[in-house]
Order: sequence, then C-alpha cells, then structure tokens
Amino acid sequence: MKEKRKTGRPAIVEFSSRTAGTFERCPKAPEDLSAAAREVWERLAPVLWDEGNLTPLDYDSFKDYCFLSGYVNELRREIARTGAAPMIEIRNKKGSIRQVMNPIIRTFVILSKVLQDMGKSFGLNPTARQRLKANKSYASRRVLGLD
Repeated sequence: MKEKRKTGRPAIVEFSSRTAGTFERCPKAPEDLSAAAREVWERLAPVLWDEGNLTPLDYDSFKDYCFLSGYVNELRREIARTGAAPMIEIRNKKGSIRQVMNPIIRTFVILSKVLQDMGKSFGLNPTARQRLKANKSYASRRVLGLD
C-alpha cells in the first residue's frame, strides 16, 4: 500500500541515477539546467511530487519540460524587450516584398504548443489534472480488485 504523503512542501534531495526509483523526496533541480529552467523546476517539482504527478520515472521528461519552459520564458522576455512585431517583411531577389511571421514569434508559438502538450502528462492544466486523477482512481480500483 502506498504511504500517504504529508501535506506541505516536500523536502528536496539530490537526484542520482544510482538511486533512481528509490528516493522518497522530491529531487533538486539538475545542475545542468539554465537558471530559467531551474526556476521552473523549483516552482513546480515540489507541487507535482506532492500530488504524485512526478515520480522517478518522470525525471528525464520533467527535466526536458523545465528546459523547454525556461527557454520559452527567455523568448517571452526577449520579445517584450525588443517589441518584436508578429509579422516582418521580406524582400526576395526579384524585389517583391512578402510578409512572414517573425522568426522569434514563430519559435515562441511552436515551442509554447509543444510545452502545453508536454505539460499535460504532468497535469499542468485543469483537464489534464482531472484525467490524471481519473486514471489514478481506476488504477487503485484495479489493484484492489474492485474493477
């Protein structure tokens, strides 16, 4: 039977591949993440760990999520700092001009969508949270032989 976690923020411990699957507390942010990605880890990991949505098996996926989230946050700051226009004009060799999406805006939009999809597996939106709760409930019932 799974031991119920205490409420409040869980303690943070260092992660090591040697102890993967055996640590009982939320791991610290990996050293190789950027400062922005570490902020995401430190903000979300304890909550996800406490909810049971972050386990040792999810470590690499969550690390990727934090890396990408940190990068998207940096892009957001750069867009705000530069006042990047959504569309820019490009002149081809023949001299005609066409409008295209600004590359930094395009990158931001694409990565934001990827980030939203990745976040679903950790319950980072209301619908995904409900789905994860339903899956956990079903799994618990199945283990207990009720389903």
